[in-house]
Amino acid sequence: MSFGRRGTLRHSLRLLVAGGLISAGIAGLAPSPAQAITGGNAVTDSSLNFVAKVSYVGGTFCTGTLIRNNWVLTAAHCVGGVTNPGDMTVRVGTNLKDTGGQVRKAIALYSYPGYTGGHNDIALLKLESPVTGIAPISLADPSQSYRWDGQQGGPFTQYDDGVIAGWGKNGAGQLPDRLQFKGASIMPAEPDGVGLKSIPTSGGPCPGDSGGPLMVDISGELFQVGVMKGQNCSTGANYSEVGAGYLQTWILSHL
Repeated sequence: MSFGRRGTLRHSLRLLVAGGLISAGIAGLAPSPAQAITGGNAVTDSSLNFVAKVSYVGGTFCTGTLIRNNWVLTAAHCVGGVTNPGDMTVRVGTNLKDTGGQVRKAIALYSYPGYTGGHNDIALLKLESPVTGIAPISLADPSQSYRWDGQQGGPFTQYDDGVIAGWGKNGAGQLPDRLQFKGASIMPAEPDGVGLKSIPTSGGPCPGDSGGPLMVDISGELFQVGVMKGQNCSTGANYSEVGAGYLQTWILSHL
């Protein structure tokens, strides 16, 4: 696989995905303490600079993605109970936990109105000013959905390959200094999302960076197809589908 402007991850992802080292885990949750990608790999370049750290006053945080220069996509449970958008800040454009990149406050928060009980778990943060010099990630086109959910026809196979990323703790309960990424295996899941199921490896999918992206390679470029909403250490993680369907329609209507 080649990831275009994200090509410096190519070799590592080939080893992870093609070699079968595929498992998952994401999270971080505001206003609850952040958790983690287990067994992830450190990002050491600018390949995933669109992955944002979304922080809430008091120190708790989630993961998100820059999908426009002034919009960040994350999970609805990450902003639950937040009444003042200015209490949320976003750091984007760096692979270091608390250093570099660009920091913006949120000026508006929008949770999907049908969010309930872990379903439809997405939210948008509008930033106080546009981020500059960082290319946002694009949502996948619905015509490509066979790559992750078996819809629209096409040669979908369970365990199609994906990529996850997040800012949370590792399996040892520590917060890595750098953004983590990992190869993942995708299978059809609940009606409102795509699910993540591990193939046994040395590390399994445990709590990790809520709001983080599930991405797929389409013609050498990474596109976002999911937002992390929940996980189970023994069975995998679940993602709200944003590459197609009504959640994508809702997102695009706000941009």
